Amino acid sequence: MLTFPPDTTFLVQLVSFVLLWLVLRRIAWAPMLRVLEERDQRTVGNRQLAAQYRAEAEQVQQKYEAEFARARAELTAKMQSVRSVVASEEQAIITEARAAAQKRINEAREAFSRELKEAREAVAREAEFVGHLIARQVLGRDVPR
Repeated sequence: MLTFPPDTTFLVQLVSFVLLWLVLRRIAWAPMLRVLEERDQRTVGNRQLAAQYRAEAEQVQQKYEAEFARARAELTAKMQSVRSVVASEEQAIITEARAAAQKRINEAREAFSRELKEAREAVAREAEFVGHLIARQVLGRDVPR
């Protein structure tokens, strides 16, 4: 049963508890709490460091992607300008080739026309000569021209 004032055993127990609590706090709990605090600091610090590295990596990636997009756009523009230059050169070459081909066709037509005229004239002369020979042989005498 509980009596007031408490007896000496209660006081001994109370003093023993306080002494044990002070000794354990100094010997066990304080170092354990310090280790846990350090561990927590390292964990939180590592998480913060990882978050910082992640943010830096994202910035580098964004910078890389922006640079890559700029380079791609620049390359596309250069390719387009090269294509337009090549297309205009191609068109000039085709136009020049057509003009040269047309010139050769016209020269060939003129040459063919001259040769045809010369051939007709030669055939006409030959026809006249052959006609004269045939008339001479058929008539048996010399026929004036």
